[in-house]
Amino acid sequence: MTVGQVNTVASCVYAGTYSYVSFYAGNYTISSSIATDIITVTTSTNVVVGKGKTPLALSVPSGSGLRVHIHKDTLCAAEATCRLVTFVRNSQNSSPALITTSVNSITFSSANAGGYISNAGSAAVTSRGLCYSTSPNPTISGTTLLAGNGTGVFSVSLAGLNATTKYYLRAFATNSAGTSYGQEISFTTSSAVLANVSTNNVILITDTTAQSGGNVTSAGSAPVTAKGICYSTSTNPTTADIVVNGGSGLGGFTNSLVNLIPGTTYHVRAFASTAAGTSYGINRTFTTTAPILATISTTAVTNITSTTAVSGGNVSSAGGSSVSSRGVCYGISPNPTLADNINSGGSGTGLFASNLIGLLPNTTYYLRAYATNNTGTAYGNQETFTTSNPTSILTNSSDATVLVGPNPFTDKIYIDLGQTSKPHSICIYDCFGRIVQTENLVTTHNFIEVKQLPSGIYFLELDGFNRYKLIKN
Repeated sequence: MTVGQVNTVASCVYAGTYSYVSFYAGNYTISSSIATDIITVTTSTNVVVGKGKTPLALSVPSGSGLRVHIHKDTLCAAEATCRLVTFVRNSQNSSPALITTSVNSITFSSANAGGYISNAGSAAVTSRGLCYSTSPNPTISGTTLLAGNGTGVFSVSLAGLNATTKYYLRAFATNSAGTSYGQEISFTTSSAVLANVSTNNVILITDTTAQSGGNVTSAGSAPVTAKGICYSTSTNPTTADIVVNGGSGLGGFTNSLVNLIPGTTYHVRAFASTAAGTSYGINRTFTTTAPILATISTTAVTNITSTTAVSGGNVSSAGGSSVSSRGVCYGISPNPTLADNINSGGSGTGLFASNLIGLLPNTTYYLRAYATNNTGTAYGNQETFTTSNPTSILTNSSDATVLVGPNPFTDKIYIDLGQTSKPHSICIYDCFGRIVQTENLVTTHNFIEVKQLPSGIYFLELDGFNRYKLIKN
């Protein structure tokens, strides 16, 4: 309708009936051919938007279809005969004309829909899209999805919908004259189907570890984005508890549970997560083994010299978990621990030997074998031994006693300067009289590294005097 154009409707209008008229946005004058008639304009749900004696002034804020009723009196009950009705639009402002297109690709959480704008109205379309709600007659004051501007066909995707829920939607288009809506369409989202997942038996249980997993046999309504196991000390654990991830998609998976508490009951379930939600396998229960230390005995000490000895141990049982380290610990106080001197003997069960070097001459030592697993460290029986005295030689200056040993030697020579004044110097000669090593001694107790020397006969000279014969094995 343009300004000043008159549209006529000639039909028999009876009480309770109506004529359906499509309006653009604008101001209208509606007149009946009988000057005493009463004109009533309603929506499709019988909401009165205008009523009065002919001619009736009517303002339509947005394009829509309205029902026009003609009655003989204000009670709207008396039957009217055939009338000639005229419609004059007094304003040139008009909103767009459009329809809502069908809804498709409906899932439990999404759908596609759109609209078609056939006429922009009196001004360019600046905004268009869909508005939707769980209540009828949604408007742009509620939830909207924009689809650009202009006329023509447009489509949008609705996401984040609730499953098995009825929604109402309408296309809309806005220009400077106002907003028009297409017809309302309703649709219902499908139900959400979760993935199907099973929980494996729990195996390889120790005091602090175990193994489980699961199998995802179907994805349900959406792809599996995450799967794995969740566990807790409470029944029916969820992904809010401790989770071990097992990847994504369909198929089986295996997970290791670590850092468990010994002697504790746990519950474990496999899980699979999709956009529809998270599903769980059955709850399985297992108990970690009680904390058990390894069983170990100490080997008697042999081959005792002034600075060396040989011992070891035998790990006859690993206890509740594998033995990660073993060896001997020793010191000059009873019941030595890992805080004292240690000599590593590898890992695992069985016999092992330890060579002790760098000991002090004429000193009593206490020694115990040890074995460490996840539970802690176990110690064997205590062995006691005393290193021997080294050979005595004399300095030339004061005849004070200097101790040297062992003899024969292997990797080190021990020299105890005792109460002699310091420093001292030594020279080591081979059997051909060649100097093979020299050292300056500034402390009382000295260990001279000689492992580089080949086996044979040597002579040690202190301060240029008193050569002493030594043998290297």
